[in-house]
Amino acid sequence: MKISDEVLGVLSTLEIDAPYVRITRQLDRKLYTKVNQALEACGGEWNRKAKAHLFDGDVQARIDRVITTGEVTTDQDLGFFPTPLDLARQLVEMADVRPGHIVLEPSAGEGAIVRAILEREANVVCIERELLRRDILIGLERRHGTVSVLDHVEDFMEYQATEPFDRVVMNPPFCKVGLGDHLDHVRHAFGMLVPGGILVSVFPSGIGFRQDKRHREFREWVCAHPAPKDETNAYKLASITDLPEDSFKASGTSVRTCVLRMAKP
Repeated sequence: MKISDEVLGVLSTLEIDAPYVRITRQLDRKLYTKVNQALEACGGEWNRKAKAHLFDGDVQARIDRVITTGEVTTDQDLGFFPTPLDLARQLVEMADVRPGHIVLEPSAGEGAIVRAILEREANVVCIERELLRRDILIGLERRHGTVSVLDHVEDFMEYQATEPFDRVVMNPPFCKVGLGDHLDHVRHAFGMLVPGGILVSVFPSGIGFRQDKRHREFREWVCAHPAPKDETNAYKLASITDLPEDSFKASGTSVRTCVLRMAKP
């Protein structure tokens, strides 16, 4: 999101007393709305009691970066839609995560899926490229010995696991971020599973009907991976299932979604 010079001028005069950020100038309503949008895009949340925007992480560095570059990357720019906790639990159940499993969450966001994995008494390795959200995950790592945040990994597509994972549960970016999008992320993650391991991933619903070459080839790739028989599991393997409308309403979007579930032979 590009930031106008007028808004940048206001940002340069902010009073920063971490975690609080205050606007020091009297602004008309139109300009205030634009400044507020920029601060929210940076991760700020208005706190009525403090009469300031409240931030987690290194707020000074975030504001400085915006002023220097003249733009801020929003969640929508990154195709990021936080996973509601109830849906995260459903995904973890679909993956049949069990105590002691080692689970990969390669686009961990604010940690909803990580928390659902922890409820299953499993170990989770997570990756997140956005610094503010990574700080939240590191907080989880400090509180839980079974969480490992790979804070040296900037782009999941560059990550190569030294040991395979029992499960992958993920909500990848819905557009290209860095070296790949949701199609690339799932293929890359699937290669890190142990034989018989299960991958569960959220997808935009277009995965089921888009007719461009990449999507057709992806569907063919999914169908080329027959899953092992498992009479005790109620979920079909190697399947794409639509999620209910407004599954991500709590995350501020009505994007239509589905879930891919597949197992490695």
